[in-house]
Amino acid sequence: MTYEQIVAVISALLAPPDGSAFETLKSGGFEPAYPVAIEACPRPLPALDVEGQTVICGRINVPENHDKPEGNRIDLAFAVLKARSTAPAPDALIYLHGGPGGRAVPDVQFNAGIFDAFRERRDLVLFDQRASGISAQTVTCFNDQAEQLAQVVKDAASGAEATAEDPEEAPDFRPCLAEIASKGVNIADYSTTQNARDVRAIMSALGYPQYVAYGVSYGTLLGQELLRTAPEGLTAVVLDSIVPVDSRSYDTNGLPLDLAIAAVVDQCAADAACAAAFPDLEGTINFAGERLKREPIPASRTRGAVGVAELVALFENRNSMGNPPNVTGFIPQIVTEFSVGESTTYDAVMAGATRPAVTPESLLTPFIGKIPQDRLALAYAAAQAGQALGIQSKAVETMLSQLSFQATRPDTLSDLEQLLDDELSAAARELDATALVALARDYARMLGGTRDAAAILTLAEAHIPEPHLTRARGLVAVMSEADIAAFYERAGKDTGKYLAGATGALDLAIYACQESMPYNTREGFEAELANLRFPFTAESAREGTVGFYALCENFQPVAHPGFHEWFTTGVPVLALAGLNDTQTNGDAAAYLAEKLGAKAVTFPESGHGTLLFSRCAVDVALGFIERPDSELNTACVDSLKPVFAVP
Repeated sequence: MTYEQIVAVISALLAPPDGSAFETLKSGGFEPAYPVAIEACPRPLPALDVEGQTVICGRINVPENHDKPEGNRIDLAFAVLKARSTAPAPDALIYLHGGPGGRAVPDVQFNAGIFDAFRERRDLVLFDQRASGISAQTVTCFNDQAEQLAQVVKDAASGAEATAEDPEEAPDFRPCLAEIASKGVNIADYSTTQNARDVRAIMSALGYPQYVAYGVSYGTLLGQELLRTAPEGLTAVVLDSIVPVDSRSYDTNGLPLDLAIAAVVDQCAADAACAAAFPDLEGTINFAGERLKREPIPASRTRGAVGVAELVALFENRNSMGNPPNVTGFIPQIVTEFSVGESTTYDAVMAGATRPAVTPESLLTPFIGKIPQDRLALAYAAAQAGQALGIQSKAVETMLSQLSFQATRPDTLSDLEQLLDDELSAAARELDATALVALARDYARMLGGTRDAAAILTLAEAHIPEPHLTRARGLVAVMSEADIAAFYERAGKDTGKYLAGATGALDLAIYACQESMPYNTREGFEAELANLRFPFTAESAREGTVGFYALCENFQPVAHPGFHEWFTTGVPVLALAGLNDTQTNGDAAAYLAEKLGAKAVTFPESGHGTLLFSRCAVDVALGFIERPDSELNTACVDSLKPVFAVP
């Protein structure tokens, strides 16, 4: 955080509200066909953003089917974060989130951090795709969810414990789909093709005739459909962690992990010292997998037993947040020890031995005796000053975040609503199990009805005993529209935290089962598993996939002509992949270079979403977006190669 940024945000907080900021959006947007309604942004916001001045949120109304603009309409949640430049580039950047059925707007602070460098020159647009995040309300089964929540409360009241799910079984979505259809929703219109047309509509509504798209994971499939179906205004597209349009992504669900393991073998073979120390690393890995399956390494005082699951996790969790660094460099030694029933190196790495504390002393110790003492003293002083500045910067950021929150406190944060929630919660604690289940059912069902004070009062009168009911009536009588909105927002969060798994599964299934799964078969999945280089991973892939084949029997496939076929485009495309990615193929960037004429970069020591793993990926993407037709500078990629530890 720079001094200039601190001054800018303090000035914004202390200055009178700027009526011109986002003026057109506050008046309904730039395109009458897609009206904009402003809402309070989800909290927390980025520390250096002020709602209404540097960031604004709301919903954009678009057709459920863009070929039938007079038919059903749906609202898509969005957030716009302004560029920090006083002369920003005209083509804003829109983030196409993953999933399908993921989200972007509720995580505005996190996503703003990921794309922070891009905001130096461009506005950043986040949106929740249809059937995703805040935009999922039209495909939410409120009655079905009410029954599920009632069962959760019943189980909790009886002390029942959840049991492990059979991967061969899947939730029955037929009642939910029937409820969605009864509302007049055409679920066949919730597709990647309609999503792509939403993107163009959103950018028109927000006033961006030209724009850049950045897709991650499923967002890359959406990005490819955007290029094919609605490319108007696109100046460049970045596809990061790629699902190619012709990919049988469920049949090949075991392939990304297989490729990630193979990448370790290949990188070791290309390193002279590693190749000499571990001449048959592929054979050793497979032998270790077979041995751990038969004879796991016993638990120790600091960890559980080490079996095949731990071997798979060793490859899957590299570079995960909080994981020890440079795991790749130790894998050859770890699996060699696993193959003979030992775990010394594994235990050390998992205990954090490869994560030394970064202090002025640790930074400078390697240089003692190698550089003059006076230079060493100056370097030590500079390191201490840097450490202090870092602490101060974090403290200032925290204070600014709180100041911004207080200065732009949204109306949906209601003290009156908090009093009502406290009253209802106190009353609920006095109910027996049967009454509590009934309250939970109606509380969740209420979200699907008319959202007004009368509905809240009906809920209270049906379930709340005296004297709580009298106090609740008094509170409801004086609630403003903002208080009522706050009540329903809390109700959505209260129920959502218990039903998030089922809701996420439905949002994913709407896309996967209607347009992707028909391109896949259970037989094809098993055939792909039979061809893996590392067979010990097959069971892990099976556990994570087979349920989808059963789940999708609830849905009717929807034909999307040309959806899985390659096409040509005149829009510049950058394809990015990480060799450690175990969710999408590490060789997919090179594949898109061949099929789509994209510029391609593959990053060592990067997993799913390359921006998360190195500044190198950020800089390569920034360079491409600024000059899409110029040659890429990828010199930083070599610095990411793992350093292998050899005996």
